[in-house]
Amino acid sequence: MYGSLLATSVVATASTVGTYPRLQLILLLLVTGVVFWATHVYAQLAGERLVGQPWSGQEIRRVALHEWPIFEAALLPAVAVACSGLLGLDYAGTAWLAMGGWRWRSRSCGRVWARPAPGPPAASWRRRGRQPRARPDHRGDEGRPEALRAPRSDLLIDHPGTIVGAEVDSAPRMIHMTTTPSLTSCIARIALVGDRSPHVKSHTRIPLLLDALAARDGLVLDAYWIPTARASAEAAAGALAGFDAVWVLPGSPYASEAGALAAIRVAREEGIPFLGTCGGFQHAVLEYARGVCGLAGAAHAENDPGAEDPLIAPLACSLVGHEGLVRAEPGSLAESALGAERSVERYHCDYGPAPRHLPALTERGLRLSGHDEDGQVRMAELPGHPFFLATLFQPELAGDGTRPHPVVKALATAAVAHAARRADGVAGRRAATLSASRSAG
Repeated sequence: MYGSLLATSVVATASTVGTYPRLQLILLLLVTGVVFWATHVYAQLAGERLVGQPWSGQEIRRVALHEWPIFEAALLPAVAVACSGLLGLDYAGTAWLAMGGWRWRSRSCGRVWARPAPGPPAASWRRRGRQPRARPDHRGDEGRPEALRAPRSDLLIDHPGTIVGAEVDSAPRMIHMTTTPSLTSCIARIALVGDRSPHVKSHTRIPLLLDALAARDGLVLDAYWIPTARASAEAAAGALAGFDAVWVLPGSPYASEAGALAAIRVAREEGIPFLGTCGGFQHAVLEYARGVCGLAGAAHAENDPGAEDPLIAPLACSLVGHEGLVRAEPGSLAESALGAERSVERYHCDYGPAPRHLPALTERGLRLSGHDEDGQVRMAELPGHPFFLATLFQPELAGDGTRPHPVVKALATAAVAHAARRADGVAGRRAATLSASRSAG
């Protein structure tokens, strides 16, 4: 949109000075786009350098690709100017055609920022309107059906090959979504690990939840979707360790079980706030069994149907579309996050931990802190970790998405606190370096 406004201002200004050669106007549009694109790339990289993030060829390429739509916005108006002569248009007609071109482009773009790697926030959006109240059990009002809601035109695609409303291309990359920053809030970077799909309702709720967290609670999250197929590589490269929170979302079977487990392991070992919901709960239990309890043969029946004694097994009764009471243990993180000892929650799953394997997990420190009315495990946490919580239910489905579930808010609070601690550490090291350099001088 910013690049489109630049292109429009060039055309509109040129139309006020009389006859203007088409070739010069085309060149002016393209040069303006290149200059402002280069300026934004430099500003982004300079800002990253100020906060201690080193430059690399990959990072420069990422920023350049992310800002490229500024230049792309000048292409359609330039094409319109070039074709206007063939259509027999005078200059006024040419100007209207050129300005109509960028408006068509801005309305026909997609819905999410797609970026090849994480970085500082670069796009913002905000949803306005009254916030409906939620019922005490967090269900709230369903509101209008998803299909009847107004389409979101405030999020764009900027990576070629990405298709709106579908999975990303054959080499999926991180997909970036960021809320409007608050001047009084520390921005936390959160990794949304899962195979994003428009058919998974909890995935479609994420933009609303991020927006509501920023608008209602002042908790600003700079969020990146990381496909499970890339999560292992991001973990090995140390990229996941740079986030302030990791949220492994529903949508199993995942494209890569190993990727989901790698993301969970990084959060557990690095003390990064973690939330696993539905499939994320199942894989958090699986990762703990393998990584901490030494149960290398622990299996997920959905991923390994032939497993003889799976740790994560089919539930006796499916929980797809089910609502049920959850009781949190007093004094647990689960109780603190829920804000109550009892809560009615929504599910959409067919698998859960096999009861016979639970003692092996609790003996090594995992706390099973939430159960249903029949005593079946529905929440788990890791004592001693800043924030490590997993729920078999899906808090994303609470209400209509405009009032975040307390568990989601608890994760966001932990993420912002983690970001603040990280910022304080960077500031402290910078001050110490400055002090040392002055002393040496």
